[in-house]
Amino acid sequence: VQIRAPKYQAAGFTLAGLPLVLSGFNGKLAWSTSAVMGDNQDLFLEKIRREGNRLFYQVDGKWQPAMARNETFFIKGQRPIRETLYDTRHGALLNPTQNASLALALQTPALKGDKSLDAFFDLSRKANVEGAFETSREIGAPALNLVFADASNIGWQVTGHFPNRREGQGLLPSPGWEGRYDWDGYADPMLHPYDQDPPQGWLGNANQRSVPRGYGMQLSNTWYYPERAERLAQMAANGKHDSRSLMTMQNDQTTLYAAKLKSMFQAPGMAQPLKQAIDALPQDQRAKAREAYDRLMAFDGRLSATSADAALYQLFLQESAKLTFLDELGPET
Repeated sequence: VQIRAPKYQAAGFTLAGLPLVLSGFNGKLAWSTSAVMGDNQDLFLEKIRREGNRLFYQVDGKWQPAMARNETFFIKGQRPIRETLYDTRHGALLNPTQNASLALALQTPALKGDKSLDAFFDLSRKANVEGAFETSREIGAPALNLVFADASNIGWQVTGHFPNRREGQGLLPSPGWEGRYDWDGYADPMLHPYDQDPPQGWLGNANQRSVPRGYGMQLSNTWYYPERAERLAQMAANGKHDSRSLMTMQNDQTTLYAAKLKSMFQAPGMAQPLKQAIDALPQDQRAKAREAYDRLMAFDGRLSATSADAALYQLFLQESAKLTFLDELGPET
């Protein structure tokens, strides 16, 4: 969208219904976002029981009533459905069935009084990186990598609310009847990662790990694979850029994992067993396996839609993943 008014102008990306630009340019400041993949939601198992029409859940050995509220769902072509929904101290119960003794509660950051939309609008009016840093710390609802630039400076700021867990990392549903896995507030925004004008001369993010292990707060355990970000870094470090080279960078479809795969194949512990496995195949399969191996070793990593070698590479990754997890997950049904 492009918005122009006597005292305001901005162009960029938005979502239907929002009167502001989420990523864009206002003539002086440019800003953009990508997902942090933030670990800011937890599931809690709750012990529950019913007494008449009331639902109770256990907290530190005692039963207390769940908060109930009635909601009406309007469905096209059907009669409205009226449901009673329940909340525990950890959030809404997702599956409180009639005779169940356990239910799942979903805890998400409390956003009462959140000013994220106001902050995004204020961001779109800032004229420099300094102002962008100041405003971005008010963005609490979405967990984002926010990058911005003016004519002289660039910056990166992580936004959002990230819980301080008393124990655990929230990777599995935690027992809600114990308090030791509860949240203890949120990480101080001053701990949120940020950077400005780094020596390499550029900043970027492709949902990859952005902080080292052991960082002072838990951002994520679900980072994306690093190769996309590594490829962007490789291209960004290749001299100065103009609009054409930046467009090429955004649309690049080269994977650096192909080179990592070749190195793995050539490692001392794999090269010989791989050769032995191919030689042990029946004669009619041996030639095909050698051809596939040679093509994988020659693949340049360009994921072109018309490349047969790229299709072979993707098929290899798919079959490798399937066989890797076959003993844990069992065959497809």
